[in-house]
Amino acid sequence: MTGTSFAMAEFFQPGVMLHIIVFCSPICVDTMKNAFVTKCGHSFCYECIGLHLSDGKECPICVCPLTIDDISPNYTLNELIKKSSSRLCKGQDIPEDWSMDDINMMLVKLQKKKAQMATMEKENSLRLLQNFLARAKADKERLLEEVNRQLTCVTADLAAVETGLKALHVDIGGSVAQVPDALARGENHTIPVEEELHRGKKRSAEEMEGSPETSGSILALSSSHQHKKLLSSSKLIQKQNTRIEKHIGDLQERYWETRLGDCDTLDKFASNLTRFSRFSSLRPIATLNYADALFSNGSAIVSSLEFDKDDMFFATAGVMKKIKIFEYGSVLLDYGHRPQRSSSHINESSKEKKRKTEETMGNSCELNVSEDEGDVPLIQDDVPRFPVLTMSSRSKISCLTWNPYIRNHLVSSDYEGIVTLWDAGIGRAMCHFEEHEKRAWSVDWCQTDPLRLASGGDDTKVKIWSTNQKNSVATIHSAANVCSVKFNPENNNHIAFGSADHKIHYYDIRDMRAPLHVFEGHRKAVSYVKFQTNDTILSASTDCTLRLWSISDSIVSGQSTCVRTFSGHSNEKNFVGLSVNRHGELFACGSETNDIYLYWWQVSNPVVVKSFGKRIDTITGQPTSHKDTGQFVSSVCWKRNSSGTLLAANSQGKVSVMELV
Repeated sequence: MTGTSFAMAEFFQPGVMLHIIVFCSPICVDTMKNAFVTKCGHSFCYECIGLHLSDGKECPICVCPLTIDDISPNYTLNELIKKSSSRLCKGQDIPEDWSMDDINMMLVKLQKKKAQMATMEKENSLRLLQNFLARAKADKERLLEEVNRQLTCVTADLAAVETGLKALHVDIGGSVAQVPDALARGENHTIPVEEELHRGKKRSAEEMEGSPETSGSILALSSSHQHKKLLSSSKLIQKQNTRIEKHIGDLQERYWETRLGDCDTLDKFASNLTRFSRFSSLRPIATLNYADALFSNGSAIVSSLEFDKDDMFFATAGVMKKIKIFEYGSVLLDYGHRPQRSSSHINESSKEKKRKTEETMGNSCELNVSEDEGDVPLIQDDVPRFPVLTMSSRSKISCLTWNPYIRNHLVSSDYEGIVTLWDAGIGRAMCHFEEHEKRAWSVDWCQTDPLRLASGGDDTKVKIWSTNQKNSVATIHSAANVCSVKFNPENNNHIAFGSADHKIHYYDIRDMRAPLHVFEGHRKAVSYVKFQTNDTILSASTDCTLRLWSISDSIVSGQSTCVRTFSGHSNEKNFVGLSVNRHGELFACGSETNDIYLYWWQVSNPVVVKSFGKRIDTITGQPTSHKDTGQFVSSVCWKRNSSGTLLAANSQGKVSVMELV
């Protein structure tokens, strides 16, 4: 044994406590572990000397040139350390032949060792604190930089808005200020002259030219009109601000993304904000029955409904094994023109009573769910609405969709796995596609090819069909049941489908060996897939969420890019419908609480919740005394060419036409 660490070994006999000093590494000042000896005769822990030589090329004690190849294991020292440790474990006492000087020397060394260990512990503690504080400072500096950047942006935008408002006020003020000048020139004095003629006091234009009374009356009239307009505008702004305040957190995040990330113009964000705050509720404007009038209170689920390409008709289908087609214009006409008695038979009190009733109904229709709207039933108008055409299927219908080019053609899928092409012009089926081995859940027309359609079902297959061929033209095999299929609206070769494996599969049907991407993130089966744009997919799942996905970002990165997650509705076991409006800004879905939920594409929480109302007794036609928790909204559909009209149906077979207000 050599080096300073063994000086005490020559002076003291080996003892239980002696190994603490004798076998210390000069680097870590701790008992050596896996001792290695250098060519110059000094021993160290292998880890300590290895770490030292990674930064330097000399011995820590004698500063002789040294590399990692110049050290070797110190077997003798390792054996001594092992024996000393075993003696310590056995609890041996200090040798009896030790003198007082020996013990004092030991105490001095122990005190020195204790001081070194305390210093190292304090240093380590301070270094940990230093690293933590440095990290916290860096994070806050980055946050401060981001806040300063945001503050600069919002200050500039606010200044631009205030400048625009001042410019508008100058224009308005200028037009008002020019009124008396116009009067002075005799260019606009119709009202004062008529008033004077009525009073029989004729005065010439010259006499009226400098009349402060005349000018004052016009200014007062103009000011009163402007005041009314400002009051009306102020009330509207107040309502819109209230709607914005409910979702201020999400909207601020979208603002920063828009102005700092995407670098869109302020006008674009202002336009989105205005459209977002324009509505606050859904108002039912007509109701009708999918089920027969005397149908019992059992299940009459409307599994699918959709407008035709021109919004002239809409079709409903479901477990009643029937497709019923209604003329949209007639449905609204019946609602707007109810039979009424002639005015000669209505006294003043009846008119007043009717007026109050209409006001009450109108107010109840505009209530928001936060105002106990859930207890307000849908409008119960007494006008029966009959379909213009009814077509019967052999099995319960799961889905239907209209051809985007041929008005009379629509296709359905049913519980027997049959895909049926219908001609509404002649009122019967044109052909059946029968390759699915189990129930077919979904069918969709290609938006760019009127002859191509796709279907998917419980046989874990997606079938691609051509209407002029009996057999399918392609088959995509999935690992789980297929719940929904949808063509890309701008690419007839790209198709997405959601399945029971919690995923959305996106394929190019020209190469079906592997998907372009598989979107992962849902925790349960994906029940619906829709396209917001040709590059974004909206999916619904029985995990009670909607998710918006970026296609291009996901394919490029290889990771599923979820733009936003929407939650608030309840959906754990049923198909509750999903629809995207014309501009791709509003998503509608049902809920197992028998409510309709609307989501704005930039806000994660629902912006409108509309109750479908209480159960309607089929015998009395009146709402029951309680809300039936067994009902759920089963299908929703936006009007194709209008962003504010929505169809919704529930599990009792009730269909409602609603509009945004």
